[in-house]
Amino acid sequence: MNNANLFYRNFYPNKMAAAVSLAMGVSAAVTAPLTLAAQAIEEVIVTVERREQSLQDVAATVQSFNAEELDMFGVNNDFRNLQNAVTGLHISNQEGKLEVYLRGVGNSDSDFASDPSVAIHYNDVYLPRPRSIGPMFFDVQRVEVNKGPQGTLRGRNATGGTINVISNKPEFDDTYGHVKVGLGSYEQRQLEGVLNLPVSDTLALRAAVYSEERDSYMDNAFTGSADELSGLAGSADRIEEAFAGGIDAPGAIDEQAIRLSAQWNPTDKFSAYFLADKVKQQGSGTPGAFTGRALSAGYDIEDLNDPYEQYFLNEGELNNDIEGFSTKLTYDFDGFAVEYNGSWREYSFQNRNAAREWQIGMVYPGSRDEANDVVLGNEQTAMGNFTQNEISETLVNEIRLYSTGDGPLQWTTGLFMMDEEFSNSSQDFNHGWWGDCDWYQDGTNCGWLNGLSAETRNNDSTVESRAVFFDGSYAFNESLRVKAGVRWTKDKKVAHESNVAYQLVVSDEALAALGLSGPEDIVMGSNGLGLTEAGDRPSDVIPIGNDDATRQYFLDGISSWGGKDNLDDLIAYDPSQFQVITSSIYDDGTGTGNITKDYEEEYADWRLGFEYDLAEASLLYGTVSTGTRSGGVNSPLPGALGETITWDPEKLTVWEVGSKNEFEWLEMPVRFNSALFYYDYQDKVVQGLVAVSTSCSSSITGICTDNYVQNQNAAKASLMGLELEGDILLPMDFRFRWNFAYLDSEFKDSEIVDYRQGSALVNVEGNQLPNTSKYNLTLTLAQALDVDWGIISGVDWSVSMTYRSKFYLTPFNDTGYDANGNEIPLRDMAANTNWLITGAGYEEANGEFLSDDVPATTIWNLNAGMNFGDEGKYRLEGWVSNLTEETYSGKGFINSDVNIRFLNPPRMGGVRFIAHF
Repeated sequence: MNNANLFYRNFYPNKMAAAVSLAMGVSAAVTAPLTLAAQAIEEVIVTVERREQSLQDVAATVQSFNAEELDMFGVNNDFRNLQNAVTGLHISNQEGKLEVYLRGVGNSDSDFASDPSVAIHYNDVYLPRPRSIGPMFFDVQRVEVNKGPQGTLRGRNATGGTINVISNKPEFDDTYGHVKVGLGSYEQRQLEGVLNLPVSDTLALRAAVYSEERDSYMDNAFTGSADELSGLAGSADRIEEAFAGGIDAPGAIDEQAIRLSAQWNPTDKFSAYFLADKVKQQGSGTPGAFTGRALSAGYDIEDLNDPYEQYFLNEGELNNDIEGFSTKLTYDFDGFAVEYNGSWREYSFQNRNAAREWQIGMVYPGSRDEANDVVLGNEQTAMGNFTQNEISETLVNEIRLYSTGDGPLQWTTGLFMMDEEFSNSSQDFNHGWWGDCDWYQDGTNCGWLNGLSAETRNNDSTVESRAVFFDGSYAFNESLRVKAGVRWTKDKKVAHESNVAYQLVVSDEALAALGLSGPEDIVMGSNGLGLTEAGDRPSDVIPIGNDDATRQYFLDGISSWGGKDNLDDLIAYDPSQFQVITSSIYDDGTGTGNITKDYEEEYADWRLGFEYDLAEASLLYGTVSTGTRSGGVNSPLPGALGETITWDPEKLTVWEVGSKNEFEWLEMPVRFNSALFYYDYQDKVVQGLVAVSTSCSSSITGICTDNYVQNQNAAKASLMGLELEGDILLPMDFRFRWNFAYLDSEFKDSEIVDYRQGSALVNVEGNQLPNTSKYNLTLTLAQALDVDWGIISGVDWSVSMTYRSKFYLTPFNDTGYDANGNEIPLRDMAANTNWLITGAGYEEANGEFLSDDVPATTIWNLNAGMNFGDEGKYRLEGWVSNLTEETYSGKGFINSDVNIRFLNPPRMGGVRFIAHF
């Protein structure tokens, strides 16, 4: 096969979207029998409906990409970048947590009680937590994205669709492999190695390894010597002591992965596939940036000189250990087959955020003086950080029976079982909260770990899911087929949660003994401090009050002290002088500080549809399908102690009509697909970070945790959409393809709590769904040429563009409301007037602090490569992603206290060398 054909085999057919009734006229009037030239378009086989099909025969909106295409769109093993290739896909990374939206359907949290709305699969096995994905796009065969509800075939929480990452499987034909080495921006170093080894006619093995290191693309505005920071007011000695050592900004990564697989086919009827993988992710984390002050001052992200330059007072750290094992066993009987899919997967995630200057975040005019005033005034901490860890262990078992004959009835049925054990813990350590507290006891100093600083835990919570399903199609004749499916699911969730706020007390005597001048010199939470791993605390019973048990409980929650911490030295001086006063909003009068909550539900999803072949290469289809995202339980709020606050399942019904067509135009092969769809939501779930009162009767200190992630059901929402896709092979080996999606979303009859200002109910009817752009466009132009330039046998290049129009990060769509829920200009909303802000020397913010709009963005990616050596044995390629360095917010936490944004990566580029053997 020549190089040009190899290029088109890899690039041409693997990105196909669904087609729509808009093309019905095209299919009838334009489509002609394919000529020999058009038949150079190779068939793409996918398994989105749990059986092998040509992509053009799938009656749904599907896009599929192979490894070369993922490179072309700049995915580069960053799962977020998949949105560069898939129109209508939105992915953000919030402190290591991946949040996925597809056609406006998604969810901004994914702990055990709040499931994702887009189901992620790894080699057909369901992954309940996106955090367990890791770097998957190495030695990958293809990625399949199926849009719209997939509940009947693909399982739980596939309301918005599914993403299935399929790795290359062992092959029996030959021993081969490759080594890929890459260098790129920010000292990026990549290595990939693959070996395929046929052991016998019935057994083949495959091994793949991957490694990537990269420095941070962020800059610390506090890095430098005292001379370099001389423009800041305050003590130069203090600045130099705190920052001259160079505090690295977060964002660095260090990842390694290995994947081992085996294919065993002892007979024509039985096959077994085994896969084991292990991933180690390390780095300095990806915290969001406080943007509220900049927005209030009139500076949007696009107005800033460098949005990746931010104020950091401490370094971050991320560790994520992922390992898993899966197997697929298949036995083919006459007319039907039985398949068993089993998977065990576990991840242990730990993250310590780099301390960000309170409310300053990105560098904007006037921010340096404010940032320095806060640091030198000790209103906040130079050592504080938010620390969290999370452990999930999941066992998935599925038994499936499906037809294998050629009869008119094709069917699949089975049983699905998933069991998960989930634990997490989090705590925020703030140095700057220390102060004199003679009011409490003479000669003492107090520090408070409240608010986000309170310790929250989820110990050995569980999720059980059971389902039975059936899906099938019946062919009435060669042209007409009908299809139907149903799935019944039962979910049960049990949460074991605890919460404790601390008041820490040390003596003046201990401070003097260590030579500390005052409470402002007490340090805790510096690099190296770690929490006791989730689920491993010695005791689940929280002692409420002030005694030896409360002190020990606090100490049991810390596994290691930070390198610059001195609180441990103060404790060691005289443990009896170190007091710990505990309180909890979960205290129900029993003195335990724990709450057990459970939630159980049953629901059914279904689909009906038809397929009609208008011509040999023209398909018309229509479907109506439903999807359900499981409901769950919120953390209790003050004032509702012990009460289980739940939200209902999110229900979605989708109507879709479309067509898929291949034809010739001016002797050029063309593929044109289209889809028209309507989404009808009931009980749409929205999420926010809710700020509540900081006082409660159960607290000795009178201070309680005051920020909570809360889910609530909005009444209704809808989305009308149109998706069009075109592919054409042009003269001179050019190829052009495009995908356009129009998504007109809105809330209907929906009153929700405005968590930006308290408990006011506001009407968001007519507002767009979060993270949903109305206009979405992807364009790609590529060319591959066979050449005879000495040792160079082929060259190719591609340029891709992804555009999305303005979208919003919250349901409020940049709209302001007063305390009674009446609409007012956003700027007039009251925001950030508490003492934490004004007491730090800031002026009172205006309502622009709460802005949630994200302007239209366009991302350009370039790739070029050449093949050389015998039969293209070697390849050298270069790439640039985000060429024009567009910066936008992919995620936001917005309430009266904070506007935290998480940004996309900046421009990056590099080269890769690949050697095949």
